[in-house]
Amino acid sequence: MNWIRKEVRKMEQTAKTQDRLNIAHGIYKLAFDSIAQDPVVTDGDKYSVVLENERVRVLRYHDKPGDRTLQHAHSDYVLYAESSFKRRLTFPDGRKQGVDVKAGSVGWMKGHIHIGENIGDTNTDVILVELKEDRTLDKTEKDLK
Repeated sequence: MNWIRKEVRKMEQTAKTQDRLNIAHGIYKLAFDSIAQDPVVTDGDKYSVVLENERVRVLRYHDKPGDRTLQHAHSDYVLYAESSFKRRLTFPDGRKQGVDVKAGSVGWMKGHIHIGENIGDTNTDVILVELKEDRTLDKTEKDLK
């Protein structure tokens, strides 16, 4: 009977330790993911600010084949591709997505965190217009009156 109690105590201690580890991991992930990893800070050699005001921030991005960014965050944005390029995006959950973008294309992206890697044989040249606030049509109409 004593050995059962000992085993139960071991299991309880293991469970408590695992719970603490899970909580610590969750706190770390939440803190890491919630910190705004500004791409101009993480990859200032690739990103530059073209224009910034209270509504938008316009970024120019340039890299070469084989270049890779550090993990960073973008708010909702519009992307204009000045060149054609191939990239691999890696998201915090480990998911990877390849993209093949043609020069002149324009796209809308919801805010997200990623690592970008130029996997093609051409430079990447884009303009990003990051939105600084969420403004609905209704809110904009009220502001005009």
